[in-house]
Amino acid sequence: MSAITIRIPDSLHNDLNVVAKFQDKPKSRVIKRALENYILDILEDMEDIKAADEAIARIDAGEKTIPWEQVKRECGLLED
Repeated sequence: MSAITIRIPDSLHNDLNVVAKFQDKPKSRVIKRALENYILDILEDMEDIKAADEAIARIDAGEKTIPWEQVKRECGLLED
């Protein structure tokens, strides 16, 4: 396991203390969980961007697309 040292503003440190005390957990566990969640969000964003880039490439290559109105209708999001 690796260790990291960071500097944070006093106000953030105070908030961290409040959260750690409220959750009855060590600050290191709160920080680890927050970092895990943050990185997971970024990784999910990266996957979404990759999927969008791939879809754009397929469209640019001439692949047929479906109009948005048709998609909404087929998914029951739009009344006929």
